Amino acid sequence: MNDDSPISVLNIHWGFSVGGVSQYAAVIDQVRDYAPVEMSTICIVSRKGHVDERALGKLNALKLVERNGPFDLGWIAVLRGYIEERSPDLVVTHGFNAHIIAYFIRILIRIKPRFIASYHGEY
Repeated sequence: MNDDSPISVLNIHWGFSVGGVSQYAAVIDQVRDYAPVEMSTICIVSRKGHVDERALGKLNALKLVERNGPFDLGWIAVLRGYIEERSPDLVVTHGFNAHIIAYFIRILIRIKPRFIASYHGEY
């Protein structure tokens, strides 16, 4: 990254239900309007789970990955490929499961971006 290029930030969400986290995601995505930051978001959601469609619609660069249940691990390859393709400078994880996922994904990927864990409530 040179001084003229924007910082590339990837947000990872495990689930995206109605509530504070989805609202926070929509607000933080707007950072790109005020700073040299390129934001993208990947949400790993259960096919049967509820998602905040309205907040999802506010996200600029979004990749939605559906999983078919607790034993469907196909999303791992999708997430790995997405991170390697985008090669973000920073990965921000939201929600407890996203932090655990990021830990293991970091072992699998060739690039090594910095990670930040953002907590939204008590765990």
